[in-house]
Amino acid sequence: MCKLKKYLRLKRKDKTTNEVHCIVRDEDIDFKKYQSLKQEGKTPVEVYSAAHTDGYNDLSCFKILCEVCNTSLREAKEVMAQYHYDCKSLNEYQEKYILPALKNSFEQEDRDSKPKGDISTKK
Repeated sequence: MCKLKKYLRLKRKDKTTNEVHCIVRDEDIDFKKYQSLKQEGKTPVEVYSAAHTDGYNDLSCFKILCEVCNTSLREAKEVMAQYHYDCKSLNEYQEKYILPALKNSFEQEDRDSKPKGDISTKK
C-alpha cells in the first residue's frame, strides 16, 4: 500500500462556491495506461514524463509513481528532480536549487534584522 495515499486525498475549498473538492481522485487517473508503460520496461522518469505530458500535476504524478512504480516519497521527489531539473539525484537538486535559495533567504533575514546605523548627528 502506498504511504502517500493518505496525503494524496487532500482537499481544498473552492473560494467562489465554498464547496470542498478533492485535489487528487483515484477515478481521475488512468492507472492502466501507466501500468502498461511500466510493463513495457519504461523507467519511473519516463512514466512521470508521460503522466506530466497528459496534463497531471506533480501531486498526481507522485500518486502514479507510487501506485505503478511502487516508489517512496523520496524516490518520487528524485524522479521529479530528474524530470524537471535534469538532476541525477535528489541531493544534486537540493544542492543546486534549495540550498542557494535557503542561503539567500537567511542572508536577507540577517540583513533585515541588523539594526540600522544611528542616524543622529552625535559628535
